[in-house]
Amino acid sequence: MVYWPGPESEALEPVLEWYNSERAPETGIKVEMVCFSRAEFFTKQDTFLAAGSSDYDIITAGTYNIAHYAPHMVDIEDIKDEVDALGCLKTHLDGLTIDGKLYGIPCLGLNNWAFFYREDLINDLLTDNEKQETYKRISEEYIGKEITPKHPDDWLLEDWIATALYFTRGVNPDSPTVYGTAAYGKTGGFFTGWPLMNIVWLYGGRWFKPGTLEPDFTSEAWLNGMNIYDNFRKWGIWPTEMYNWEYPDVDGALRSGLIAFAGHFSIQWAALNDPEQTEYAGKFVMTRPPGLLQSDGTIKRYLYVNPVGLGVTKYSKHQEEAKMFLLEMLSPEMERRYVAEGGVPQTAAIIAEASATRPDLAIDLELIDKYGFTVPVLPETISIQVAMSGHISGVIAGTETPEEALSAIQAEVEEILGV
Repeated sequence: MVYWPGPESEALEPVLEWYNSERAPETGIKVEMVCFSRAEFFTKQDTFLAAGSSDYDIITAGTYNIAHYAPHMVDIEDIKDEVDALGCLKTHLDGLTIDGKLYGIPCLGLNNWAFFYREDLINDLLTDNEKQETYKRISEEYIGKEITPKHPDDWLLEDWIATALYFTRGVNPDSPTVYGTAAYGKTGGFFTGWPLMNIVWLYGGRWFKPGTLEPDFTSEAWLNGMNIYDNFRKWGIWPTEMYNWEYPDVDGALRSGLIAFAGHFSIQWAALNDPEQTEYAGKFVMTRPPGLLQSDGTIKRYLYVNPVGLGVTKYSKHQEEAKMFLLEMLSPEMERRYVAEGGVPQTAAIIAEASATRPDLAIDLELIDKYGFTVPVLPETISIQVAMSGHISGVIAGTETPEEALSAIQAEVEEILGV
């Protein structure tokens, strides 16, 4: 089994040792975990699959590249009913499904985007009349509308923007943080578009026009999102070097107190509240993302979910055994042992059970259920995300206008898809 390196594989290692010593004699299936380096992971996986190697039976693939790997895999529709019965989340399974057929089981945590804020900073703002007046003045000056501070659970996009302005020292000299917020911004990263999509989806934007594969990146919805990014740059809300930031950089900005809040992957809840990793431990709260008020009075909210799973290669000489082991991975006993080692479970019942000591898991479960979405599962998905990243980064850096960036994304995606 080829498995992604990091905290997940470290937590899984002792569970596999238990499985191989206690369960393997009964199942007849012994499993060896192989972890390539993060930098070369998919290159190495591509290489042995291109060679048709039977050395590996199970591979790791995410919603962003599982369609790329599908020609080298067998679907697992024959165990779909059992997977469903074990309680995997529908959003995760949808992200690993191609043309109606399931190709993998989720494995790397809940892997969703969420919203983190410093509770101490927000509470201070919400209980200080003088600071609230400063907030109102700033929102009037920059947004053209006087906004009263709200709790992050109730934020709309305008509240998110106004609060980001308030916590930016270049806007508010009394701000306790240098910048209001941050996002992923590096060229070449397939994650750079994720925070922007959370905004664009609110306006009704998608990658493609409804029911087609016709790229739709020059729509008003995408322009609305890009204009927010451009304004954040103009107003100095973003850290100046953010055009080169990845996941660890946003994480570091939160931990160091450089920013007041950010959209970030939910798996970091534990680290952000670990006193050995940050002086602000215990002050980070995770909640739903900002929403957008609709004409009918409802509020839309979306958050990106990035399912990563395990699937079976068509070159495996042990395909049926591999499928049986995937079910073992989702069994309550292995899930509980994984949680005990610090892992995040994949099935609803064990997530609920584990939330007694990990309250973030209960929040995550609700967020995914109410607001979660995944991107289209195509062979070109990762290429499209990489193409998006370069021009999103350009807007963050100020080297491209929103219109230029979106036109370039549109053209590159059309070229990728050959349309």
